[in-house]
Amino acid sequence: MRVVRNLRRLVVTRHRAYTRDRIVPAGLDWMTGTNTDARVNPDDRLVFWGVFLFFLSLLTGLLLVSNPSFIANPRGVLSGHLEGAMNGMFVTIVGLFFHRLNLSALQAGICRGALIYSAFANWLLTTLAGILGTSEATPIAGAGHHATAGAELVILAGLVSVALTMLVAVVLLLMGLRRKVAPSPIRETV
Repeated sequence: MRVVRNLRRLVVTRHRAYTRDRIVPAGLDWMTGTNTDARVNPDDRLVFWGVFLFFLSLLTGLLLVSNPSFIANPRGVLSGHLEGAMNGMFVTIVGLFFHRLNLSALQAGICRGALIYSAFANWLLTTLAGILGTSEATPIAGAGHHATAGAELVILAGLVSVALTMLVAVVLLLMGLRRKVAPSPIRETV
């Protein structure tokens, strides 16, 4: 019995030393039974938010199929559904390779925030544009529909902020994907 206890203590100690500097997935650690929720990787949160946005786009599609009377422009809601699906997949994919980016902590935080804001705001504002029937910011999806001047202005300002923050996020992603190549040593041939 004592040997088993000492063996378990040795395995647990080695496991803790192995996982101490690593970020482990949320939940219970299988070896120690301790809660690891406090050590969730921020990149995994991007994956979560991307899948959550994809789920919201599916709910938007179900809303569109039910065809409630409060939707002024079904094409606009369809645009919101498609934006949510595309942005959800984009955020999920970025979360899967975000750890490979060569960004400072500040740049990574700005990139994550801009990416999440622009993805969710794009879905929300495009869906609201369809529900309210605005057409100034979305002339193709909103053709033939008109809303109040206040609603048009809110949707237009929101979609402009979405475009600017998505540009910031993508520029930071491109900067982070740049790899600094070490100079190759010059060999002399004899």
